[in-house]
Amino acid sequence: MKTAQRGEFRHLLMIRKRTFFLFINGLSVLTLGILPFGQNLLGLLSNSIFNQLLTYILITHAPETVLLCGAYSASYSIIPSWLFTRKERNRLKKKFIERIHSELLDGNADTHRVTLFREVGYLRVFIRNYCNLFRHLFSNNRWRWNLYLLPPQYGKYLIVDVRCGRPYQNNSSTMFRVEPYEEKDCDGIAGYIRFSNSKACITDLPDISQIEFKNYKNLEEVAYRPDKKKIREYMEYGYIKEFTALRKMHSRARHFLGTVINNKDGSPSGVLLIDSVANSNPFNSEIEKRFNSFAISVYDIVNWEA
Repeated sequence: MKTAQRGEFRHLLMIRKRTFFLFINGLSVLTLGILPFGQNLLGLLSNSIFNQLLTYILITHAPETVLLCGAYSASYSIIPSWLFTRKERNRLKKKFIERIHSELLDGNADTHRVTLFREVGYLRVFIRNYCNLFRHLFSNNRWRWNLYLLPPQYGKYLIVDVRCGRPYQNNSSTMFRVEPYEEKDCDGIAGYIRFSNSKACITDLPDISQIEFKNYKNLEEVAYRPDKKKIREYMEYGYIKEFTALRKMHSRARHFLGTVINNKDGSPSGVLLIDSVANSNPFNSEIEKRFNSFAISVYDIVNWEA
């Protein structure tokens, strides 16, 4: 309840900020409009405080007034399109992902997770990779830091935009490369969904949650045969090409339901994905049907313009 009230307060505050900036813009435009007629306007007014204020603005400091009002009006016409709209869109995305998690999965944060991945370019991924290195170097999972020594393979990637449920929902180091040509080279299930440009439901992957991956640098070091078999199956059906990629994962879910989210022009924007560590498949036909409806709403939010 407190979280909902806090969200409504932030929304109200955003509306008031926009109203204030709109008022200042209107005042600037009005001032620019009456500046050429300032001398005539002053002659119609009595010797009052308002008259003295207008004299100060319109006559004494006319050049500065023109510069200030013009600069503000020009900035106002640009800034809201990328600042306010983006901020409001991010707020809506976060609230809606939380809504999917609570309504579709009963809000079970320990078992299920909802993630909206966003597609980004290589430069951002390259920088992010070495930020992950330093972040893990000073974290409880220090053994992971050397997994980020090599630069990522060139290409576009899917990174976490918004996430709700289970640990590591904030500042996630998860990155999946976008494979444009071969299905066998897809990177993770999110990468496969992006490659296929469609919906996918992949369930009942082997449970490898109890395997200590920090003890193994490659698959051949896994001596226990049943564990090795499980890992091979998980990598095959989970579209994991390299053992290092599996070691990077903080959570290795067993069930996945996801779809591509497109831009208005039809090009892929990202992937909406639900993953679960439940013992049995949580995705029945009703959940899949509702997930499709939620995905349409996510598309509307991603492409929303104020």
